[in-house]
Amino acid sequence: MDDQNLSISERLHALLPPALDDPARQRDLRTVAWLVDLRFDKIDRRFDEMERRFDDVERKFDEIERRFDDVKRQFDDVKRQFDDVKRQFDDVQQEMKEMRQEFASFSLDLKSTIFKLFVGFFGATVTTVLASMALLLTIAR
Repeated sequence: MDDQNLSISERLHALLPPALDDPARQRDLRTVAWLVDLRFDKIDRRFDEMERRFDDVERKFDEIERRFDDVKRQFDDVKRQFDDVKRQFDDVQQEMKEMRQEFASFSLDLKSTIFKLFVGFFGATVTTVLASMALLLTIAR
């Protein structure tokens, strides 16, 4: 018979010398073998319990990984939206800068044009007096 199909008590009995045919001795050996079987059954149950617990831990880690993937995906979406808004803000800021430069250029041209018109209408002396007053008002602020 194949040894793998035998119980532990049968294996132990097969290892004993044939001189132990005494019924009392065989009863003691069966008791010991039964206790050994009982102990191995308990060990098997503990291993099964440990395996179940490890499976539970593995499921929990899988759940954590799934949740992390969900959070990562959401974070990537928010980052992409933030980058889009930042790009739009940078574009608006650049346009504002260009508009400020154009307005400054236009303002200088307008001042120069008004000054030339004023000089043309009122002459250089009135213009010099008004320019001096404007300079004094600027300094007084």
